[in-house]
Amino acid sequence: MGHDCLTRTEPGNRTGAPDPTDPVAYRARLAHAGATYGHGRYADLLRLAPALLVDGHRLPAGQGEQLVWAYRLVAFVLVKFDAAELAWLAADRALAAAGDDPVLAAVAVVPLGQALRANGRPQAAFELAVVAAHQVAPLEPGAGTAAERAACAAALLQAALAAVGAGDRSTVDEMLDDAAAVTEPDGPERAAVDAARVAAAVLLGDGRRAVDLHEAFVGGPAWGRLPIEHRAAHLVDVAGAYVRAGDAAGAGAGRGAAARGPPGARRGADQARRADRAGRRAGRGAPAGSAPARAGGGDRGGAVTEHADVRTGRSHRMSVVALA
Repeated sequence: MGHDCLTRTEPGNRTGAPDPTDPVAYRARLAHAGATYGHGRYADLLRLAPALLVDGHRLPAGQGEQLVWAYRLVAFVLVKFDAAELAWLAADRALAAAGDDPVLAAVAVVPLGQALRANGRPQAAFELAVVAAHQVAPLEPGAGTAAERAACAAALLQAALAAVGAGDRSTVDEMLDDAAAVTEPDGPERAAVDAARVAAAVLLGDGRRAVDLHEAFVGGPAWGRLPIEHRAAHLVDVAGAYVRAGDAAGAGAGRGAAARGPPGARRGADQARRADRAGRRAGRGAPAGSAPARAGGGDRGGAVTEHADVRTGRSHRMSVVALA
């Protein structure tokens, strides 16, 4: 057994400390990890996560931004697997890595808000998201950088979904309207706002409104601006709204389309079907005006978590998580 193996040194490094991570190569790995998530290959991403985080801590000074994106991505996928407490930890690490940068802090608050909501703390999620949004909000309409506006919209969407937990419809609408005001009509961020309106209506138990919003959304150009995984997960969510609106055929069509999508969406569709069967065994199910416990058949990660996210980042860098 060689000396390098015994001391866990990297080739070319005889000090006992690992070599620094190459930031250019690491950025490419982040992009690959983001694409893996975007295609719903959550188990594959979990296998990539340990090395991604370890190597992220070996980046040279001044590369903390990439570590924020790595922890953010890991937090997203942990929520998908109902590991809410671990997701909370990962998102908190992302926020710590953001330092004093308000844009990066808003980027980190999105998965932190998701994790807090999954842990049953919507009020904490709402407060954090609102503070983060205010720190990057443009002072005038159209002002601010693209990164600031996108980060602000992302935080406001998270605040809106957190307000759903309190059943506060007026605050939900206010947060969504504010998010729309800082996004471009033909941009992916506006598509995320439109998807979030549907998600909020689903969670508030307003099946008919959710269906109407969904059909208007998918009939327009914004639908194609959502990543594949987001679209499939959205269909899982909205299927429950069709059920509440009394349209079983629409629900089946939506879940069928989702089941033909990425593996993660198929998992959500299967969970939704199991939840529906359980509901039918228990009785006729919830009345049209009642709020469902979870969208996506109880999957805490669910499609709704992606609705709270928009692609953020400085104009000169690649968005490593292609979420809406």
